[in-house]
Amino acid sequence: MSTATPQAAPCALPLMLDGKDASASPSPMLPVEFLDNAAAAAWLGVSAERLRQSRSTGELAGVPAPEFLRLGTRGRVRYRLSTLRAWIEEHATPCAPRGPATTAGQ
Repeated sequence: MSTATPQAAPCALPLMLDGKDASASPSPMLPVEFLDNAAAAAWLGVSAERLRQSRSTGELAGVPAPEFLRLGTRGRVRYRLSTLRAWIEEHATPCAPRGPATTAGQ
């Protein structure tokens, strides 16, 4: 008979920010589906301050800002990863490759 070691729920993976394991910090681990402001900003490629401001202005990069959630009595902000993916798909501009570079005179 073997004894099983308890494992974390599949959705409670450590969040990686700037190459550091966020679970080493005092903040609790976040489910992968929900990102705090810093993680969502990093995922989108914008500054945390710009994403924070977008919640007040309602605009990010010239388009409507992504939807967010407020949790608990302190109003902690979280972004659903699925919402951020959908926001990018909705507001992305498809670009075609330019093709091979040509040299003038050939």
